[in-house]
Amino acid sequence: MGAFLKSRRARITPEDVGLPPGPRRRTPGLRREEVAQLAGIGITWYTWLEQGRNINVSVQVLNSVARTLSMDAAEKAHLYRLADVPTVPTAHARTALPEELQPHATGLRHLWAQGRGSRWGRRPRQRGETTRR
Repeated sequence: MGAFLKSRRARITPEDVGLPPGPRRRTPGLRREEVAQLAGIGITWYTWLEQGRNINVSVQVLNSVARTLSMDAAEKAHLYRLADVPTVPTAHARTALPEELQPHATGLRHLWAQGRGSRWGRRPRQRGETTRR
């Protein structure tokens, strides 16, 4: 577990995630503290995870770490195997809006809305959206 997470940390620079480069760095990539902060978990918990300690890590923590370290599907699956999580949860498939609600949704397109992602960052607008002035 440790070698895998260290290799994922090493390939992401602080600038890649919006952090200042900071003073001298002994190792390439993000520090453990930075990964923990970006993932929204405690530094001790992340350190124990990286050390491969026998902790009962949740799916939410693994997802957060995988997202922070920009893991693809294969890397995320490997992380789950290393953490002894039986299966990688799949994303919920998008379901179509029921036909009776479609006219209402279409009528709301002209309204301005701002979405926020899981880290409370602004999400990009979709093509065709107008800006509010």
